[in-house]
Amino acid sequence: MTFSVTLSLHQPTHLTSPPSSVSTRTIASYFATSQFPSNAHRGSRLVKAVPPNETQRWLHTQPLIDFLKVCEESRSIKQAKSVHGYVLKSNFGGLDLLVLLNHVTHVYSKCMDYGAALRVFDVMSQKNVFSYTVMIVASNEHGYYLNGMEFFRVMMDQGVSPDAFAFSAVMQSCVGSDSIELGEMVHAQVIVKGFMAHLYVSTSLLNMYAKLGRIDSSSKVFSCMTELNDVSWNAMISGFNSNGQHLQAFDCFIEMIEVGETPNNLSLVSVSKAVGQSGDINRCHEVHRYATQLGLDSSAQVGTALIDMYSKCGSPYDARLLFDSKFAFCEINTPWNAMITGYSQSGSHQEALELFIRMCQNDVKPDIYTFCSVFNAVAALKCLKSLREIHGIAFKYGIDMMHPQKDEIYTMLEDLMRTIKSINYESEFNFVSSTIY
Repeated sequence: MTFSVTLSLHQPTHLTSPPSSVSTRTIASYFATSQFPSNAHRGSRLVKAVPPNETQRWLHTQPLIDFLKVCEESRSIKQAKSVHGYVLKSNFGGLDLLVLLNHVTHVYSKCMDYGAALRVFDVMSQKNVFSYTVMIVASNEHGYYLNGMEFFRVMMDQGVSPDAFAFSAVMQSCVGSDSIELGEMVHAQVIVKGFMAHLYVSTSLLNMYAKLGRIDSSSKVFSCMTELNDVSWNAMISGFNSNGQHLQAFDCFIEMIEVGETPNNLSLVSVSKAVGQSGDINRCHEVHRYATQLGLDSSAQVGTALIDMYSKCGSPYDARLLFDSKFAFCEINTPWNAMITGYSQSGSHQEALELFIRMCQNDVKPDIYTFCSVFNAVAALKCLKSLREIHGIAFKYGIDMMHPQKDEIYTMLEDLMRTIKSINYESEFNFVSSTIY
């Protein structure tokens, strides 16, 4: 089976926020296994692991690969171009040249020069599955999802068989282009190439269907999987949740526990979101109990999700009990934000303001999410002076200067001030200045 779709290789889509989770795993795994010996062993032990007839060649290529990785980490395209020039002027050929140019292409993409990556790829005399996967991932990261599909099609036409990483990457192209038709075509290729039993591929497949809004297809893939791990379960729970099937997400979480798979932080965060949307306080207590049994309730990530869950289910009291018992002295601001937001959304505006003051007194740095909730709380309290002082605190922390939504923040502030002035109301007691100053 071949792909019949014909796409312009240089035609970008207008979608934003390309996925990045696959790219990190794809490139890291290839760098670790497919392109050169593992970096887990350094020095002489690493050299001894290379067959004698390969040692000299590896000694020439490995320093360049290592340097390219430094260029990637530092996003130094100038240095990457220097390495690229050296590679072209040297006598590298065959597999050495292929490996090095694959890395150069990857680094150009990571340095935000998609055009340079494309030019290197176009002039490569040899290409392997890693070459194509690098370009599929690069296309996804730069928002050119249809290009990613086209690279996959060309790879197939050239007789280069996709591997697990190539399949996973092209599934992200399907999600980015919002095309269930292309997703189903990729699914067919997964079956033809015998990858349905591959855990990584099947998990990527169910995740693709969920993100494309086909949760029934996602569930069918999940039920047919011969092997499951925590990533698979989490993908299914998240898929149910993102498609509005919150009770199914909770049931999937319970099933995960019943079959002996231990939930992790991501499992609890996903199911907490689902239960929060369902509004079932009994399920809230059940999820909290599991988090406590697993010893994860003191994690800031999980705790934030639990606090938010309780608040959305109309129980800021339970949320505050958890906050006071685990996060009253936490230096991370996310549990504080969740509690302040919960108070603000439930109408407990004075409590939200008091907790914000305590947060500042504890030297926990607020962020844009903190201030948005606090501004709303102060507006509800109708205290113009407190609003101005909190605006000053926001300025002190650089929120106005650095946040990309600063225009929206100023607009909201102006609207709030006009609202308070229009009713000619000013609180007699200024809580902010009486506690901070």
